Amino acid sequence: MKNKRDKGCFIILITILMMSISALNASAAVMPLCIKDDEGRIHINKSDLHKQEDKVVFLTFDDGPSHLNTERILNLLVKNEIKASFFIIGKNAENNKTVMKKMMDNNMAIYPHCYEHDYSKIYRSRENYIKDFEKCVNVIRDISPSYNARFMRMPGGSDNTISKRGVLSSIKSSISDKGYTIVDWNIDSRDTFAQKVSSEVIKRSVIKGSDGISIAVVLFHDAEAKITTAEALQDIIDYYKENNYKFKTFNEITLKEKSKMIEMRIINKAAV
Repeated sequence: MKNKRDKGCFIILITILMMSISALNASAAVMPLCIKDDEGRIHINKSDLHKQEDKVVFLTFDDGPSHLNTERILNLLVKNEIKASFFIIGKNAENNKTVMKKMMDNNMAIYPHCYEHDYSKIYRSRENYIKDFEKCVNVIRDISPSYNARFMRMPGGSDNTISKRGVLSSIKSSISDKGYTIVDWNIDSRDTFAQKVSSEVIKRSVIKGSDGISIAVVLFHDAEAKITTAEALQDIIDYYKENNYKFKTFNEITLKEKSKMIEMRIINKAAV
């Protein structure tokens, strides 16, 4: 009789213990852990600690806006419900205000590139460059008074060979002093390597360059003549979607991503 009673008590204790463990596991599954990263204090689920780092892609377009080609590109972006970053030429923006408005209405990110795409003129001196740059910024502000973005891209990239090294270094210091982050790229679509580059070459260049890359900053151009860029874009978007990339603009960049891109020499690239 005693053995039966002891056995019954043991079973009850085991049952209570198993129920307690189950309850603790359920609680732990939903209880957020509070961790601190370089962006401040955030809450994540326990399972998130073991998740692979998200892959992100920044689609960027230089030298627009153009009347027809930027329109084609915008239509594709809107259709796919994604946003992109446009580094604009001020003079083109003045001539295509309707396209600029459509970009803004669809929450695309707009940043300064230059006012006149005349390398020999703007890279002649720091003064020439800054004057041209500020003129471009003022065009954007005239069209969009709420503009306050702090990213920009230099014509030819921040390590171009057009400008003398001392002049280039001085330009970059001045831009930095104005509070701007200088953006380059790590994937070139090659859409300017000839007068007309086939859409297949553009697509292959982007896909090959993206292999094994977790942060992709892709260089495209939306000047009027670059119609094959628009033709290649849907397949490129499909590639990034199929490979689980998140589409972002630099307005949405995190401190962690920015730090990583500094290491990758995509942004604020130091002179070599």
